[in-house]
Amino acid sequence: MKTDQETDRTLIERLKELNCLLKISKLLARHDVDLQLILQQTVDILPQAFQKPEQTCARIIYRDCEYVTTNFHSGTEGLREPIRINRRTAGFVEVYFLGKNMEPRADSFLAEEQTLLSAIADQIGMVISKKEAELSLRRAMDQLEENSRQLENKNVALKELLYQIQGERENYIRSIRRQIEESVLPALNRILRNPKADTDICAYARIASEALGEINTSSAFRENRETAHLSSREMEICRMIKQGLSTKEICSLLGLSMQTVEKHRYNIRKKLGIAGEKINLAVFLRNL
Repeated sequence: MKTDQETDRTLIERLKELNCLLKISKLLARHDVDLQLILQQTVDILPQAFQKPEQTCARIIYRDCEYVTTNFHSGTEGLREPIRINRRTAGFVEVYFLGKNMEPRADSFLAEEQTLLSAIADQIGMVISKKEAELSLRRAMDQLEENSRQLENKNVALKELLYQIQGERENYIRSIRRQIEESVLPALNRILRNPKADTDICAYARIASEALGEINTSSAFRENRETAHLSSREMEICRMIKQGLSTKEICSLLGLSMQTVEKHRYNIRKKLGIAGEKINLAVFLRNL
């Protein structure tokens, strides 16, 4: 009879231990609960696995924090198992028996309870390691997203700056073109058209006109040169047409025949896509 009672008592204790281990395992497997709550609830479940749950208290120490049962009171005797993370001790799981006078007894714990506590400490260590890895990954992802947002903002600011610089550059080019076309080139053309002008002065005026025309063309026809494929001679004639020079004046300045200049004019209109259309070439070039 005594053996049967001991067997029943042993089975009851093992069932309590298994039930406790099952509850804690389920708790530790949850992904929707933060680590602090997991550790506190584990502490609350632990006493249920021991011989006298109402006289048992527990504590988990992890780094600078501790989680205890409401009746916790540490004593000189009890069970203590280390929580290891990457083979390093990061905390402890402790269980104490509380007698009538809150004095612990050395024979209050079974060997199986020590084994259970060791298994629970190992599980807690694995869960903490996993939670910390998830937290580190989450922080890294958040930092990556923040860096990405900052980089995107910098790219937007850089694009705006480049757009502003490009706009200022284009305004500056248009300003120079306007001054060349409206002031400088007309003055040079008046010198070239003046039959009484000195030959040397006309030569210098022609050189200056061509040089300024080249500068003007580099900005005025940059995009059209790629699409229209105008030759250097055609570009030169375009500048003169744009300045209002007649075909005869162009022939005189360039030393070309009337037929050659007319042929150039036709090729220019063709490359610019206005051949056969009633469009004034000089006006068209000024609007480019």
